[in-house]
Parts: sequence; C-alpha cells; structure tokens
Amino acid sequence: MIRLSSIIIAGCLLALPAVAQNKSGTTGGTATSPSAGNPLPSAQSGPRQGAPSEVDRNFVLQAIELGTAQARVGRKVAEKAKQPAVRDLARDTAEQQARIVRDLDAFAQQYGLAQPGALEPEQEQMMSRIEKAEGDYLDRMYLDSASEALQKTASVYQDQAERGANPPLRQLAADNLPVVHRQLETARKLAGGNTGK
Repeated sequence: MIRLSSIIIAGCLLALPAVAQNKSGTTGGTATSPSAGNPLPSAQSGPRQGAPSEVDRNFVLQAIELGTAQARVGRKVAEKAKQPAVRDLARDTAEQQARIVRDLDAFAQQYGLAQPGALEPEQEQMMSRIEKAEGDYLDRMYLDSASEALQKTASVYQDQAERGANPPLRQLAADNLPVVHRQLETARKLAGGNTGK
C-alpha cells in the first residue's frame, strides 16, 4: 500500500511541469507568426532540437539587423516626411519589419543566437541624418535609403526561401518576400517621381 502511494505521488510530481506549462498559455511547440500566420518555434517549446543551419542562422541575424534599422528609421520618417505617400511607405515598412523582428527574436532566443545590439555605425549615421532633415530633402534621403535597405532585405529573404533548412523560417521569408518587393517597387517609383519641387 505504501509502495503504491509512493508511485502515485511520484507520478503527480512528474506531471506538474506539464500542467504549469499549459497554464502559462503554451499549447504546443509552435507559436503563430503574426506577420504571416505561420508557425515559428516557440521560445517556451522546451529543449532545443539542435543548432540551426548556417543559412537559417544568417537569415535570422541579418533579418533582425535589417528589420530593426528599417523599423526605427521608418517610424521617424512616418512622423516627419513631407509627402503622404512617403509617410505611408515608411509606416508600412516599419510596422511589417517590427512584426518580423518580434517573430525572429523568439527563434534567436530559443537557439541562443547572439542578436545584434545597437545599430551598425552606418545605420546610426543614417538615423542621425534623418532626424535632422526636413521636407523634400528628407523624403529623397529616405527613399534612397529605403530602396537600398529593401533590396538587401529582399536578397536575404530570397536566399532563405530557397535554401533555408527550417520550414517555418523558410515560409516566413517566402510569405513576406512579395511585400518587401512591393515596398521596394514603391520606394523606387516615388524616388523617380520625387524631383524636389
């Protein structure tokens, strides 16, 4: 009788972590990506399943770095730009990149990837110039900068969509690539029509 009680108590103790995890709101090993509605590995999904591939690792770190810079610059330009179309592009880009960065942060934490801290010196200089610029000059500067950043972002996403090993990361890149292409096309079109009048 005592032995049976010990077995029951031990079984209850082993089940406690699973119960606590379910109460914390985790229902499985994936989280849904708000940016694309795709499952991403959850930071609370348990032990790592192995290190990410080099392609996946590079994608996560580069996409976080590019996305963080675009979100910061875009938010500032959305407040200050002269043309409504430039403000709309900056806001759209900032919101999309911020969502993606949040998704990728969870993946980076799960796999212990050292995330970029501050912006790169070149990005900090651009941010400083954006903060000081006004009017048509600000609009032109942003459109040139956004075209370059979005081209890099498209290249990083394309590589992940084609060569990534992690299916949810591949899907995130593939789902967001058309949006990045649309934003890039808009930035180039606005830059071509922005004559500084």
